[in-house]
Amino acid sequence: MEILPQFPWRLYASYFRPHTRRLIVIVAMGCAQSLVYVPFAALLRRIFDVVLPSGSVEGLWETAGAILALQLGGLALAYFMNLAALDLKEKVTAVVRRECFERLYLLPRAFHTAADLDQLHVTLVYDTERLNEMNTALSLRFLPSALSAIALCAVMAWIDPRLALVIGVAAPVLAVFNRLMTREAWFRRAAVRAAFRNFNRGARFVLSAMDLTRNTAAEEWELARQDGLIETLHRAELAQSRFDHMQEAVQGALLAVGVLAVLVAGGYSVAHGTVTRGAMMAFYVFAALFASHARQVVGAIPPIRMGMRAFQDISELLRLEEREPYRGARTVESIEEVRLDDVGFAYAGRGAILNGVSLEIPRGAFVALVGANGSGKSSIVHLIGGYYRPGRGQVSANGVAYDELSMHALRERIALVPQDALLFAGTVRDNILYGRDPSSAGDRELSRQIEEALEWSGAARFVRELPHGLDTEIGDHGVRLSGGQRQGLVIARALLRRPDLLILDEPTNHLDAAAIERLANRLDSLPFRPAVLVISHETHVLRHADRAYRLENGRLTTVEIAGAAPGAGR
Repeated sequence: MEILPQFPWRLYASYFRPHTRRLIVIVAMGCAQSLVYVPFAALLRRIFDVVLPSGSVEGLWETAGAILALQLGGLALAYFMNLAALDLKEKVTAVVRRECFERLYLLPRAFHTAADLDQLHVTLVYDTERLNEMNTALSLRFLPSALSAIALCAVMAWIDPRLALVIGVAAPVLAVFNRLMTREAWFRRAAVRAAFRNFNRGARFVLSAMDLTRNTAAEEWELARQDGLIETLHRAELAQSRFDHMQEAVQGALLAVGVLAVLVAGGYSVAHGTVTRGAMMAFYVFAALFASHARQVVGAIPPIRMGMRAFQDISELLRLEEREPYRGARTVESIEEVRLDDVGFAYAGRGAILNGVSLEIPRGAFVALVGANGSGKSSIVHLIGGYYRPGRGQVSANGVAYDELSMHALRERIALVPQDALLFAGTVRDNILYGRDPSSAGDRELSRQIEEALEWSGAARFVRELPHGLDTEIGDHGVRLSGGQRQGLVIARALLRRPDLLILDEPTNHLDAAAIERLANRLDSLPFRPAVLVISHETHVLRHADRAYRLENGRLTTVEIAGAAPGAGR
């Protein structure tokens, strides 16, 4: 038999611990609001037992005014309590969401390459929203109504213990019923979550594969596939909603039977003179209020269960202990040299990719690394970036081993232009300035730096010809630009940082020979003189380098450069 996972209450409670004072204030306001019922019961009882039999109009107005004041005071307390609870639950949800993102940045690249991105997306968006709904249900419905229900039980017991016992029978019946339904509710919510994850995966595919679908005339086929996912989600959500409403209906019926039993028992007692009419009327009003608050408690259970199921998956992400391979703290002001010494490397579960690789990249050098696709060129880039640790050998910067260095500080001095660099929906300016604090320089200085970076990358001319220049929208993944234009913007983004080491991974994919020549000449004349490492499977990039290497069968060999371009050998 499958066992339900244990809910991580300690982790969940830890997010409320910094707000202990506010929690105490909220609970105190809830208790104060509940205590209003005590004088309210006494006043209600007085109306029917004293004021109305005496025919005192003045006494009626006084008592009614006191009841109104109590109700207005209770409403004011409820208003401020709800505001405090709303602010608290939003703060908690925001902290959880931030910690999820922070944890993703702490996890190593190996985790992200193997992770199910759709699953992570569901956790970050869907699960955190379910958690937010759970916090809302807890703070605004469950806890206030539970406190009020407890207070009402105490007031009813004070009015008449025998009648309180009648309605009290419903409480354990409700508890047993909810307990029996817990397992079924848990698995129904798991089914909804799985269906939503598959629907999310399908929606992301439709958006990213629009050209593929149209080019293969597969629209009807894809629609049929998405219809299946939509129908599965529809059935799962419908089954869950039916279950929740059935549960609420049964619980409401139990409460209604309890209140009706009070009416019958109270009427019998009044008829035999053992209970006054005032006590009976007050008790019945409070029994109805108790039933109303109990229904609020019951109605809060489904979103709380959904939130518990969601937080279970959030906690799995937050508890992941994998980390990036280096955790040093030492920083370098500038990178003067990066070295790989006798490096061997293999991905988990695969054979050796690199075997005894030694490479030196000094500041100001133009280094070319060529090799067939899959030869391990990108693995060298990942090792230089500190995303993986070599199985043997060492990577160092300025003679300091990576184990001692802060990778964050080191990467601030390295700019990488990957094969499939990301451009996001936004303007040219947004994409070039990504990661750059606009306040780090004045508007005029920042504009000058952008223009410089565009000139160095060769993208200045086409940007000036765009309809709105730097403020032109380029679409998701830069879909409104050509391949060469996209690459120009990505290189400009890298050069804006004025890196000490610039790595270009397969820059020839979108450039012809003349464009490569112009790019090499511009890189050779950069005023801040970075080291440039060009990774390519094209041998003609060698003529622009002053150092060249070939990677083959996991080993690095020096390549003699013949017919070097004028800028080579700088």
